[in-house]
Amino acid sequence: MSPPTDEHLTRARVWFRCEKSREGLIGRFVRRSDAWWLDALARTTTAPEQANTGAIPVSGILQTAPLFPGCAACQAPSFAQCSTCSGFGCSSGPGSWWTCPWCGNAGEIVLKEHFDLNAVEMG
Repeated sequence: MSPPTDEHLTRARVWFRCEKSREGLIGRFVRRSDAWWLDALARTTTAPEQANTGAIPVSGILQTAPLFPGCAACQAPSFAQCSTCSGFGCSSGPGSWWTCPWCGNAGEIVLKEHFDLNAVEMG
């Protein structure tokens, strides 16, 4: 039996790190129509050492949900994906300077329409 494809699923959990504290986080994305919306970032003590290590491939449009409460560690209002290691971390949003909390790569955040990631858990 083959694993389910992301088009049939409505929730995905993805590893994150806080940009400021480098603390491990788990992000929850919820599918609404044709996009995945980040609606929660919770602290975790079980985050892996390497970025984007989930086993379930997910791709598509990722956005921050309108009622997203921010990073659980620093209250940052948005997220970014590193162009070097593909890791996710909280951020101040497009146009701001960001340092990847996974690999240390730094640069200005650029808006991106399509994302590829590896989820830890789907539902």
